[in-house]
Amino acid sequence: MTPVESRRLRYFVAVAEELSFVRASQRLHIAPPALSRAISELEAHLGVKLFDRSSRHVALTEAGSALLPDVRRALQDLDAATSRIQRLGGPERRLTVAYKSDMDGGLLQQIGDVLANEQPAASVEALLGGWGEQPEQLRQGLADVALLYEPFDQEGLAFELLIEEPRLVALPTAHPLAGRDVVSLSQLEEEFAPTPGPYVWQVRTPDGVGTLPRIRDISHLLQLVELGEIIAMLPASVAVRFLRDPIRYRPVKELAPARLFVAWPREPEAAEVASFVRAAKKVAGVETDVETPGGVDIEVSALASIAAQHGTSASGSRT
Repeated sequence: MTPVESRRLRYFVAVAEELSFVRASQRLHIAPPALSRAISELEAHLGVKLFDRSSRHVALTEAGSALLPDVRRALQDLDAATSRIQRLGGPERRLTVAYKSDMDGGLLQQIGDVLANEQPAASVEALLGGWGEQPEQLRQGLADVALLYEPFDQEGLAFELLIEEPRLVALPTAHPLAGRDVVSLSQLEEEFAPTPGPYVWQVRTPDGVGTLPRIRDISHLLQLVELGEIIAMLPASVAVRFLRDPIRYRPVKELAPARLFVAWPREPEAAEVASFVRAAKKVAGVETDVETPGGVDIEVSALASIAAQHGTSASGSRT
């Protein structure tokens, strides 16, 4: 069997999503008879019926329903590959890095400096996104690499751990737990309930918990902490960037560390992507004897900065 044209597959997806040849033709900017003919040709090529259709009704057959997710993935991969080759194949080889603002572990600038020395012909561009958007940006070809904390959607991605660092709970200054050296998860669970975002918890009320507002960015999240509506468990590298009087950061017993990864599409891997990954690992000290920004070093420096801001010693005792 000869390969199917991607154009016909796009037509199939449009009809499957609209369940109307008229609406799909408007979306594709072609005439309805031409679209109907292309779908019939696709069905003949595949030897299966994809749609049950009449003048008033269009529905996917069982075969059409089974084919749709595979076609979507194939077209997404094709579009992503096209976007990547346009960025990396031109005279100015542009590498796009996806990350959430202030959630790069403090590494991105250093990675860019190392990469500029090793690959002077390549330029690095930042693609800022919201919580959890980076994996999809990679799969869609909008970005070439990403810096992101777990948990994240790993489908279709290769990734390597860069650093581990402690998570600190952000509490309103007036909250009784803010005066403790260390808090426990059980103490937090008495007053707060986890949300779908695993490191943002809401205040418990007699009626349960309310609807969590859409959190735009770190500043908005900390405003909600100040108001006493939520608490947040943030990586120490983020906490030191957002020291403010109405908030106290405290270590939490039994809380898993924050783990920052570099991720990229599993296949294919461009030379610029491999160079970025090597630079990221070099900065993080993953494969060298260089003192790493993660682990104990970041814990000591982060807690010392927080302690100085909040009038405590690095161990947490009041000075």
